[in-house]
Amino acid sequence: MINKKFFSQWIYRSVGEERHKLVTTKIVLSNVTSIIGQIVLSIFIWWHSPGAKVFLIAPLVLLWREVSLFRRKRRDTISGQNDGKVIFFHALTSMSLQILSRSLKRSAMTRLVFLIVILQTLLVLFWSSSFFACASLSGQARSLIIASSIVGGIWATNILKSTLATVATAGVMKWMSKQAILVEEREKNMSEESTGKNSHHWSGPSLESFLPTSSRAYKPINHDDEFDEDDPDENDDLPNHLQDTFNILETPGPLKPILISSMTISFGSIVHCALLSGIAEGTSYVLQSLECLGKIKGSKRDGNGFQGMQIGDANNLRPTSRLSVISRIYKLAYSFARSRSEYGLPFVAAYFKPYRSASIEVSGIIETSGVIKAIREDLSSSLCRSIGISVSTWMTIFVGYFVMTVKANNLSDKEVAAVLLLVFAMNYTVIITVFEPLRASIRAAYVAFAQHPQCLRLAFPIIYHRLVRLSQEDIDIV
Repeated sequence: MINKKFFSQWIYRSVGEERHKLVTTKIVLSNVTSIIGQIVLSIFIWWHSPGAKVFLIAPLVLLWREVSLFRRKRRDTISGQNDGKVIFFHALTSMSLQILSRSLKRSAMTRLVFLIVILQTLLVLFWSSSFFACASLSGQARSLIIASSIVGGIWATNILKSTLATVATAGVMKWMSKQAILVEEREKNMSEESTGKNSHHWSGPSLESFLPTSSRAYKPINHDDEFDEDDPDENDDLPNHLQDTFNILETPGPLKPILISSMTISFGSIVHCALLSGIAEGTSYVLQSLECLGKIKGSKRDGNGFQGMQIGDANNLRPTSRLSVISRIYKLAYSFARSRSEYGLPFVAAYFKPYRSASIEVSGIIETSGVIKAIREDLSSSLCRSIGISVSTWMTIFVGYFVMTVKANNLSDKEVAAVLLLVFAMNYTVIITVFEPLRASIRAAYVAFAQHPQCLRLAFPIIYHRLVRLSQEDIDIV
């Protein structure tokens, strides 16, 4: 619990480029520590539990995943430079944390994250006890009861994560919408100045004038709850240049209205997302892997998905042919992944749309804007999962060392390995919850850019130019 409190304070109470760089550096390095941890855990299980070598599958799969991520992050296919993706990850994460701190009160957000982490910890403990109770049953329905326990536990923990993600995305989408309106106003003023409608000369937009200079748009409602109370020393954490340039102290809005709407209006969509978004993400990954391997040849992509997609020669296909069945399965899988995407959550949070409708609309916007290539090249989600895997692995090794002291008297090799696997799953579920607002903020930034590309042009020009370049290349390829 102390580690979770440290993570939430470390990530969401920090302000300034130096602190954000420190956060992102630790996240990137977690990939290496995770690789080392998987090797140590594999050796530990092999040496101390020779009768449970089947459980080596889990650390070996995670080792393959971390090594693949390490190789993928070392080479940037866009810029051709080493560590280009890592550099962009630093910039993207720093931008997301800055936007999150400007849209929602940092102290309130930190307390909410810690509260959700406490609830997640209690839920995981209850889930583990329920799983052991189901495993001790006997009868023909034992397997079905255990499967129901696993699915129910995953669903319940994902609901808490999706709630936290909805709050974060609502703040980011609100800030992005404000910037889009301001950019339109600046461009309108520039057009009027160029035609001579104004009597004075306007020298062009500056970063100070682009960002909000008034707190009226985000004026907090007077709520007497713990989430909207700022710490008395919170303002002291802000560097002077940030206070003067960005006027962050007047920008953040209240968190309570967003949290209430998430738990009432959008809660059905949150539950829907918690149940199916993980399956849709896995389906999308499989489809992308098949496309990369050349197993499936698709045609042009537009706002409605892969129109006219075919496998092989369309003229030779028959309704009963094997290729036709594969094509239909692929289309159904693609439609499912597209209509249950986790990128639909920003529209749920911002516009209170149903989850399925929001996912379909966002998927269309992302595909037509070309941002889908940037999303596929992004490392943020993978690296956030990597730090969760790394911390969970080392905590599992630490727990396993003490479990070995009682192994000879009470536990068999398979029971020891099962305990270690359960400890890893419990720690990973709780730790990844801490990073959910960061992952959600990055997803919301992609969606906002796809909807209003100009919203990042002046505030974050590096991010803007890279996303524009990736989007144009993807559109040209299509």
